Amino acid sequence: MEVHTEVPVEIATKEDKLGLRLWNVIQGLRTLRATGLTRELEVFGVVEGEVFIGIIDEISHTCPDEEKEESMLKSGDTSTSPSTKAKTSAIPADQRTMKDFLTSSQASGVSGSDGAWLRPLREKPRTIYLGDIKTRGSSKLPRPGSETKPAEIQLMMYRRLLLDLAANKVDAEPIFACYTVEPHKPFSDTFIASLGNIDFDFSSQMTNVSIEADDANDEFAAPESDPLAEILAHNTLSSLWSHMIAEFTKTISVNASSSSVSRLLSAEYRQADRGNVIGRHSFVYNSDILEPYLQDVMKWWKGQREPRGVEIEDAYLKCRPCAFREICTWRAEKIEEVANKAKLRSAARAKSQV
Repeated sequence: MEVHTEVPVEIATKEDKLGLRLWNVIQGLRTLRATGLTRELEVFGVVEGEVFIGIIDEISHTCPDEEKEESMLKSGDTSTSPSTKAKTSAIPADQRTMKDFLTSSQASGVSGSDGAWLRPLREKPRTIYLGDIKTRGSSKLPRPGSETKPAEIQLMMYRRLLLDLAANKVDAEPIFACYTVEPHKPFSDTFIASLGNIDFDFSSQMTNVSIEADDANDEFAAPESDPLAEILAHNTLSSLWSHMIAEFTKTISVNASSSSVSRLLSAEYRQADRGNVIGRHSFVYNSDILEPYLQDVMKWWKGQREPRGVEIEDAYLKCRPCAFREICTWRAEKIEEVANKAKLRSAARAKSQV
């Protein structure tokens, strides 16, 4: 299902080109808040000084795998930190927490002196789910393990980048430097004129938004009704980046122990030639897997360790389609190693027969 309408926009500078990508992110986040679904959302990040960029295929408020989510919740594998769990379990059974008191008070209503009911100012942020779509030549799902690991690492990395943006932890300067752009240079008149014809106002579609705006000054207020005024107010990459981060904070709730982004991640597999759905692989985000993997890869990227070949059991799967297989020194060494072992075994058998 398509959720975006393509609109041609003219660009004249490198700053315009990157600016258009940031505006696309803003529109994607607003689409998510307005409709509960967005696709092709670009995310940026910096890890150990290196710029990471990815495009999340699908973000929605619809759980892709309710059975897996139920299993995750039952096992206690949620976004709650261990320290929070420990504090909660240490409270005596007959003692109510402040959270319990506030929840019950808000549910039943607390009468004020004027007879008015005090209600929660905002509803709980809706859960956000990340998904990816993969194509396969085979009509079967990949086997869990080495065949699904690339998709798992990719989606876990996307989740990390998304949360870093929502928490305003991403330094924009390395990203601007990567694209050799001037963050304080105004966008071209051509670019501004093209953007001015686009409707940035999603207020008429905000029926599914879980957080409502009380007035124009509210931090969750709908986009400005005058597109040109909004564009001119953010007429440089530096200003537009801050505007984009504000949209992330409106869309995603993040604190020290939890976030509104589910730890349940899901990859949908489709057959390449037909496009039909083969099946789905759902799994739970695990920083104990992602972080060591990133550290190891970054050591190789920075020349701090030698490159390693794939595991032997994965060689057929990964080496066969590789464009460098004919000149791969690791592959040649492994072939020679296997051949030498075969010769030694043959020699040993011949000697034993004498």
